[in-house]
Amino acid sequence: MSSVRVVYGKDAPQMVRDEEPFFVEKWRDEIGNEYINEYRLVFSFEEGLLVEIAQTNEFGYEFSWEVPLDQLDAESLMRLKDSGRLERIRAKVREIVRRMTENLDSLFFDLKAGD
Repeated sequence: MSSVRVVYGKDAPQMVRDEEPFFVEKWRDEIGNEYINEYRLVFSFEEGLLVEIAQTNEFGYEFSWEVPLDQLDAESLMRLKDSGRLERIRAKVREIVRRMTENLDSLFFDLKAGD
């Protein structure tokens, strides 16, 4: 089972990242070089739900980029849906937001009690 990792900024969480790819795609270009694309789900508190695609080739070259879900092809979307990763990321984000809300409620209560 895959786990998620929370990436923190200076004062707050910035994103929740899936540790394992939900889809691994191997392919060759027209010259015959082999590439591997690993697709991971990412929730950014600034940009929303994204998929990070990390590409490596047989020469060790690595490159990654993030795309919104509406830019994925049908096969990638099906693999994401079947993986259960959306539910896992959603649960983690809800937990973080719940804790932040509790902290905010506590802060407001403390400020009001000080009146």
